[in-house]
Amino acid sequence: MKGFEVLLTSSPDREKLVSEIWFTDNMVAEIYQERDQFEIILYPNLKRTFNLDDFLEILKIGKTKLIDNQN
Repeated sequence: MKGFEVLLTSSPDREKLVSEIWFTDNMVAEIYQERDQFEIILYPNLKRTFNLDDFLEILKIGKTKLIDNQN
């Protein structure tokens, strides 16, 4: 998963923390929780190919970080 990073941030338009998924210097997705479900926004302006297993794993990490910080 080289090049990927997950950052937990606070967004003024969200009640809870947000997981930002970055690849090098570009944010590629944002995971957040509204009510009882998780949602994702994909930022398609980065024309890049990712290994599917790596991308799925980084999304799982982003979701897990949100779950772990719900206290």
